[in-house]
Amino acid sequence: GGDHVEAWRTRRTLADVLGTRGEVEEAERMLREAMQGLETILGQRHPDTLTSASMLAMLLDSTGRHEEAECLHRHVLQAREEVLGEQHADVVEGARRLAVTLQAQAAEDKVRGLAAADNPADSARHKAKWVEAKALYCRVHKALEERLGG
Repeated sequence: GGDHVEAWRTRRTLADVLGTRGEVEEAERMLREAMQGLETILGQRHPDTLTSASMLAMLLDSTGRHEEAECLHRHVLQAREEVLGEQHADVVEGARRLAVTLQAQAAEDKVRGLAAADNPADSARHKAKWVEAKALYCRVHKALEERLGG
């Protein structure tokens, strides 16, 4: 039935395949269902639930829905930090993914002219995205150096 963890994991894997094939709407629907199903069975902070949320965030990023992706990336990163600690590989990768999303948002803002000096509020948000992305990239770099002995 639909209340078995393996069934939800398989659904998540199928969604990943569909997303890769360009069937984004179906992939998104299935990822959301898998995330909800796993959350119901395992809880919001379980690694399987968080993996589903992360996969959904990456799918949303790939379709340009960066703000929604950012919210999911932040949720996953915070939960993984609390459960696994800041140096865990999944946490470091989550920080990198959030940085990529913030960088994409800032780049799109620039293209749309939202970073223009004549609009101080938008310009400040644009700069904040770049600053946070840079800080996250520095965090990832430091963590990788420590792990790899660089």
